[in-house]
Amino acid sequence: MFANLWLVQDACGVTCAVFTWLLLMYAEVVVTSVILLPSWPSPYSICHGVLYHVLALLAVVAHLRSMFTNPGAVTLGNATPEYIESLQLRPGQLVYKCPKCCSIKPDRAHHCSVCRRCIRHMDHHCPWVNNCVGESNQKYFVLFTLYISLVSLHTLGLVAMHFVYCFEDHFAGTSLYSLPRPYVLHLFFIVVMASCFLSVIFIILFSFLCSLTNSCILHNHHFLLLLLILLLSLSLSSHDDDVRYLIFHLSIALFIVWSKTVLMIRRPADPSPVCFLPPHPIHHHNQSAACPSNLLILLVPVQAAALYRQLSRSCYWSCLPSKASSSSSSQQLCLEPRCILSAQMKR
Repeated sequence: MFANLWLVQDACGVTCAVFTWLLLMYAEVVVTSVILLPSWPSPYSICHGVLYHVLALLAVVAHLRSMFTNPGAVTLGNATPEYIESLQLRPGQLVYKCPKCCSIKPDRAHHCSVCRRCIRHMDHHCPWVNNCVGESNQKYFVLFTLYISLVSLHTLGLVAMHFVYCFEDHFAGTSLYSLPRPYVLHLFFIVVMASCFLSVIFIILFSFLCSLTNSCILHNHHFLLLLLILLLSLSLSSHDDDVRYLIFHLSIALFIVWSKTVLMIRRPADPSPVCFLPPHPIHHHNQSAACPSNLLILLVPVQAAALYRQLSRSCYWSCLPSKASSSSSSQQLCLEPRCILSAQMKR
């Protein structure tokens, strides 16, 4: 049962994944015991309890599937003449060998230094799921971010309403510095959930932007720069010190993300660019790719193999690299003959 279980042995990733579960457990305790149980079984508690637990369950399932699903790792040590001959390449056609894991790199594959494998259609390595985001678990990662943002928004609303109600009912006219500890924890929880919501919703919007523009994540860094300029202009034009302080810190976080993205783009070109979308066409083995034909398959973090194969026959994506990136990659690879295997080897 667990023979094909995928788990990256990384201390930082395991710590981040466990911390994610602890945050979800903390939210469960606060929402259930502090907010919903005191008014149980009122319609308010029943409706919000069912909605919260459904979203939390979907988030946990999506996180587990993202963490324990093979993201599309290339087989180790397949750079053999027999395997190259089985590819049936044209004379003079080049294939690329990864010098780190001794594997033939398919198109749009990228080597991950944490997983120590080449990952097909690698988007990035996420420590919060302790796994790479590739062609086989991309759907689960997007669903995880979506459900976490919904859980954070729902919890943020429940805690904020409960805090305002209790403060007006029991502590009207009391200074914030003299509040009891439970209400201080409420404020801390509001800040944590708001931070989670803002960070995750930014990832979702940027991922969907790459999907709509049919481009790669690293090629959309100019949108981050435009958003950074917009936030800085809002910070300068705002007359409220608190709003200006919040926007300024968001601008700093966005600048860090943008600078890291630019550094990744300007490093030596990789023969397989990082891309968000699946290749053209979608094959039956890529059951996690996002197909717009059926929202039910998109919104549920499970595999519906038969139905998905039937729908994926009519669902195609085109995500080809730009000519500039292709030419620069070819020039970079020609400088290192040890990374190139020619199709003429089979002769």
